[in-house]
Amino acid sequence: MPKVQLISKDESFKIGDAEHWYRVRRPPQEIVREIRRRHTVRIEPEMPGVPGREETDEGEVDRDLLDYLVIEWGGIELTDGSPAPCTREHKAALPATEKNQIFGASGVINLAGEAGGSLKNLPCGPAVGPGPQGGDTSSPG
Repeated sequence: MPKVQLISKDESFKIGDAEHWYRVRRPPQEIVREIRRRHTVRIEPEMPGVPGREETDEGEVDRDLLDYLVIEWGGIELTDGSPAPCTREHKAALPATEKNQIFGASGVINLAGEAGGSLKNLPCGPAVGPGPQGGDTSSPG
């Protein structure tokens, strides 16, 4: 069985390759809960005897999570070819495949395992900088 590494708010690591990369972090559970809480509202029933429900704006949850996860990036361009600043707006504009790779590498979603299955190591692609342990796993380019 592989070792388990605890999550630290100070850790970050790079994913990607020499052409484009992201420095990401894994979110502690309290951060995920807080983000979900901010975007969840209670819907009170209109009829007596019907239980209320909670509704979460998953799109806003994803935007907040992505903004928290991605600290910096390289090789991401605007449509005119200029470097894109690493802002919330630009993070939200990333293609879905890139967002899924970031969510998978940070442990927010498990791309390698099946629902309800055992925990599995998440493939992140080649590392291009300090890994979760803080050591340099390889150099970019």
